[in-house]
Amino acid sequence: LAFRSAMENTWSWPDSNCMLLRYVFRSISAGKFEESYKELLPLIPSVLNGLYRVLCASSDTVISHTAIELCLTIPARLSSLLPHLNLLLRIIIPALDSDSGDLVNLGLRTLEFWVDNLNQQFLYPEISKQANLLSSLTQSLSRHLRPAPYPYGLLTLRLLGKLGGKNRQVLR
Repeated sequence: LAFRSAMENTWSWPDSNCMLLRYVFRSISAGKFEESYKELLPLIPSVLNGLYRVLCASSDTVISHTAIELCLTIPARLSSLLPHLNLLLRIIIPALDSDSGDLVNLGLRTLEFWVDNLNQQFLYPEISKQANLLSSLTQSLSRHLRPAPYPYGLLTLRLLGKLGGKNRQVLR
């Protein structure tokens, strides 16, 4: 009930509703409420679209960062998120471009998880559907190619290597 109420009022979110959603998502992801996966499944499109609207409309960085975090940590199995992968890829880019180290790490780890677990014939065509999405993602990733002690340089390099390897297999 609280979840539905918070999602219906996406345009007037106080910070407390964002924190409530964060807590609910973390609890479901931790396995405390396994039945909640099934209840959340039909709500995924409206949750993601609502959070994306909040992200696009908000000028408050705290709310924007929280909306990005909630989109990338939505408690759903990868197979349930596949129809929404294009939207999630658009949300990865602001995560990678943010000043928050936690969001950058979350964006890189999420993208690496997708690269590792999605079929190579699915991911690259999804990324390359929109030319600006591929170029924005490449630019966002290239900003993190820095030598140590920068904490995300090696992870970004490994991720780009995986993407390049998967791409070559798709082109054969």
